[in-house]
Amino acid sequence: MTLAVLTRESGWNTGLHPLVPAGAEVVEVPVTETLYVSDSDVRLAVERLGDPARYRWLVVTSVRAQRAVAAVGDLLSPALRTAVVGEATATALREIGRDPDVVGDAGSQALASAIDDGPVLFLGAAEPRAELADELGRRALALDSVAVYQTRGRALSDDERTVLERADVVFVAAPSAWRVLREYVTPSALLVVPGETTAHEIGRDHAVVVGFDDTTASRIARVLSGESNS
Repeated sequence: MTLAVLTRESGWNTGLHPLVPAGAEVVEVPVTETLYVSDSDVRLAVERLGDPARYRWLVVTSVRAQRAVAAVGDLLSPALRTAVVGEATATALREIGRDPDVVGDAGSQALASAIDDGPVLFLGAAEPRAELADELGRRALALDSVAVYQTRGRALSDDERTVLERADVVFVAAPSAWRVLREYVTPSALLVVPGETTAHEIGRDHAVVVGFDDTTASRIARVLSGESNS
């Protein structure tokens, strides 16, 4: 029987279960944990950057930033436009009344082409990837980044490490997860990632299925059966 391991934090794997091929054994092994910056500290950090109403775009790349967006929403201009990565993030922002103007599916760099004015406010991880800043900088659009959460690896138990070593399929939701997983996942395991950013982090040492969508389960099944290489 195929063993599929879901590695998001506890409570965050619900949306991944339907992406596993029928008949597979599914085990959850959370490999990261998130530490959130308090709402008051997020507000203070944004206010210290200057008048928050001056921002023309807000960029959000993770569901984890939802609470921070809610915390500073009243400080921002009503005309502010919002760009997000992924439908999950878009849904999270709609839940707090902010409907994104742009929803990308290929990482923050891909959002930069839609951003036509600055300054830009990014609310996200303590160690964001540099692509967005590099691209906006190339176009002379100012970017302010505020760390609203930090994701760090968990210390795994012996049983959890054994499960990962036995896994046929491993869902890797972010580069931070891969930094924990790569020590335990065998070269023969098929890795499933949400987008090209995480795929790039993994490199070419594993077969990779890119994209969490309605076709994921069938694409996994094809690779496992030898019908496809990715």
